[in-house]
Amino acid sequence: MGSAQRMKDVCRLITQDGTPNMIVLSAMSGTTNTLVEISDYLYKKNPEGANNVINQLEQKYRQHVDELYATEEYKQKTLDFLKDEFDYLRSFTKILFTSFEEKEIATNRADKSKCMNCHSFTNYSPQQMIFHVRGEGGGTALWKDGELSKLPLETTGPKKSGTYPMWHPNGRYIVFSSNLTRQSFLSEGEKALEVYDLQSDLILYDTQTKKVLTDKRFMDEAHWETFPAWSADGKSLYYCGALPKNMPIDYQNLHYSLCKVDFDEATGTFGERIDTIYNAERDGGSVSFPRLSPDGHYLLYTKAACATFPIWHKEADLKMLRLSDGEELDVEILNSAETESYHSWSSNGRWILFSSRRLDGRYTRLFIAWMDEKGNIHKPFLLPQSTVEHNVLRTKSYNIPEFIKGEVTLPQKQLNALFFPQK
Repeated sequence: MGSAQRMKDVCRLITQDGTPNMIVLSAMSGTTNTLVEISDYLYKKNPEGANNVINQLEQKYRQHVDELYATEEYKQKTLDFLKDEFDYLRSFTKILFTSFEEKEIATNRADKSKCMNCHSFTNYSPQQMIFHVRGEGGGTALWKDGELSKLPLETTGPKKSGTYPMWHPNGRYIVFSSNLTRQSFLSEGEKALEVYDLQSDLILYDTQTKKVLTDKRFMDEAHWETFPAWSADGKSLYYCGALPKNMPIDYQNLHYSLCKVDFDEATGTFGERIDTIYNAERDGGSVSFPRLSPDGHYLLYTKAACATFPIWHKEADLKMLRLSDGEELDVEILNSAETESYHSWSSNGRWILFSSRRLDGRYTRLFIAWMDEKGNIHKPFLLPQSTVEHNVLRTKSYNIPEFIKGEVTLPQKQLNALFFPQK
């Protein structure tokens, strides 16, 4: 529809004889091509060019207002609506527009026998992060206040390594699970292997005192704890807990429940009471990766049939609880017949980023879903790439996807000196 008159003609088609009609509408003539042109300018980092085209398109729409409406009231309502929509378009010229560029934060080129994983950020900030370097001479890297250092977890306090880290919202504490992880290759069935723990505890690192804090309840051999996650206000710690089993023989009977304990950030201590949010021993399944929404209203987690490493469980799906009443919400739109595993929230709590093997059952790729203000989740889409073939031909898996608010600039030379010294 390229004119006000044609819009009025469509209105008459709908209302002229009172009988049902099927009318297929499209954007105003030239709009789609213009939006593509705006995107091209933004990808080329030319916000001035994009703004010019946006202004021209807005003027084109505004010209039709007088012809379409008879009253000043509806003319003004339409002009206000157009202003909001085009201001939204212009907002993309003021920020770094999404591109297909991938940037390496840190690499293991100096020693490919080592692996980097399990990164965590403080409140989505690129200025404060932690990650692991696995292998001989590896350890836990801390990036804070412009300095890169190696945490002495293995030589401090209980002398335990850190596995799955999570920053406290105040930026002072980092909670870890300390896991003794193994893997076994299976000789029959669809699954290639099973990854499992032989033990796992929780430890707390204080970045101010540089001490490792512990609680004896989370350090004994009678219980296994893993995948810690803070509440949005930092007053509670969620984690997955299970009764030990004879591994790997009894892995199918290993069920991790979702638990919660209060936390006092002034003293760095946990409360006396431990609440079980989801009882896997009673209700079945096994919980991993609890993640709290930034507004504190929802908890998203992965549920598999058993064990603790859902990426190798085809049946693993995403689940979500509303924390105000503990009700499990319908998020089946996120799931598929293949594995859904790791997930994270955007800083505004409206986007969910998660890993899935739904395309081929083998490689993990990233999907993004929108959640509206009422908590309804909409159909996820594959992480956009520059070509359709990219996600098909790329023989690498994505792992631990996280949203952050800016670019991380780690000093690679210092990283090499700490973890990849020349032999």
